[in-house]
Amino acid sequence: MSYLRDPTALPVLIIRCLAAHQARDLRGVLGFGHHSVAEYAVEGLTEVLREEVTPLGTKVFAVEPGAYCTRAWAGCGDEPVKETIDDYRPRLESVRAAFVDGNGRRPGVSCRGVRAAIATPAEDTPPHQPVIGSDGYGSVAEQLESLLAELRRNEYATRGADVPQGQ
Repeated sequence: MSYLRDPTALPVLIIRCLAAHQARDLRGVLGFGHHSVAEYAVEGLTEVLREEVTPLGTKVFAVEPGAYCTRAWAGCGDEPVKETIDDYRPRLESVRAAFVDGNGRRPGVSCRGVRAAIATPAEDTPPHQPVIGSDGYGSVAEQLESLLAELRRNEYATRGADVPQGQ
């Protein structure tokens, strides 16, 4: 870690997968629990690293691109879902079908997205976790609004759990 404490150190740019870990740790994606767990770990590492080295002059960013416009799922449509729990298999098959159906047709993060991510550290007030791409932005905004609405609906019960003043 000593190199991160050098005030001349380059920014730390972590690329995270928003597709398998929607909206900044607020929910995972069905069928990708194992990947979501890994993304949650990266989220924690990023936050702690940022707190540790920012006062020393090193910037830490976790770029969260939306869907990539690739053909990564090409050829997966014919692979059977290997699931031993019969009741769970249809859910996994529907997840796989959605990914295969969107293969190569998502809005995608282009080279402009890569340039935006690389330019983030040079901004006057850069975001800690820039979201790149329209689908990523929509997903994050929707999830944060939903979480805030839920938090406000439960405010009374949440605040009611406090130890009363003076006790």
